[in-house]
Amino acid sequence: MDREDRMSKRHSEDWFGDWRDHWWNQDFVALLGQRFGLKAVMDALDVGSGQGHWGSVLLPHLDPAATIVGVDREPSWVETATQRALSRGCEARLSYVQGTAEALPFPDNSFDLVTCQTVLMHLPDPSAGLVEMVRVARPGGLVLCVEPNNLANSVCGIDPTLTTDEVVTLFEMELRTQRGKAALGEGYNSLGDAVPGLMQGVGLTDIAIYTSDKAIPMLPPYATEEAQAMVAECRQMADSQRWFGDEALCRRYWIAGGGAPEVWPERWALRMRTQRTTVTRIDAGELASAGGSMAYIVGGRKPQDPA
Repeated sequence: MDREDRMSKRHSEDWFGDWRDHWWNQDFVALLGQRFGLKAVMDALDVGSGQGHWGSVLLPHLDPAATIVGVDREPSWVETATQRALSRGCEARLSYVQGTAEALPFPDNSFDLVTCQTVLMHLPDPSAGLVEMVRVARPGGLVLCVEPNNLANSVCGIDPTLTTDEVVTLFEMELRTQRGKAALGEGYNSLGDAVPGLMQGVGLTDIAIYTSDKAIPMLPPYATEEAQAMVAECRQMADSQRWFGDEALCRRYWIAGGGAPEVWPERWALRMRTQRTTVTRIDAGELASAGGSMAYIVGGRKPQDPA
């Protein structure tokens, strides 16, 4: 299977549901703004902007006259993000263009802030993406990245009906598929822990690291807008029989991560059963979870030009 076939489904398409609007507590983003001096930002670049969620989160915490340009490789996401900005009356401050993280279509030293959310994890070479982000940042400018540790997230909210062996099996499945994806040069879903070192490697200084305080609780009767978005996401994943891709993609990652092909069918059946069980527990009003996750916010400064 060549790269074009693998990428025929738009990137992150399974993860652009309405629940993405609930990834952040705005008071925490305001605190990040204080820590990183975001009020001084006049122009920002959102790399891998998708449907514009991250830029919309940051915009209220920049200078009131600041603008954000989003760049994404998918024309459909550029159009969707543009329409979202129009619908919110933010089109004068939020704009979107097509381009790739590895070859940003902007001159050197163009932005006070260059940022991304869950983008480096999808790049074959995240350092190459960071090099480009540093290139287009102004001297003294901020490069700010949000990346998860999805291995840690996979053991949050464990279904109490699963046996110990089943929990261990599911974690092995997570670990092998993530490592298999990385071995194939298609990104690493738990990159967050590595980002500070990657920033050092591309010459950024004054590196600061924080973790998001956002939980996404699921408590009966799931009446909040946030809970309803999560319920819809759970149903969609169960109905479509997808995990972080379809079965063929996940099987390929499993094998590349050293998993035995002959046990894959039972592994996949267990994964799909847990997704259906989650929906059954929601329907019965039995699912109660704090909804914790591990997401790192890492920022570094581009050195000033030598005097």
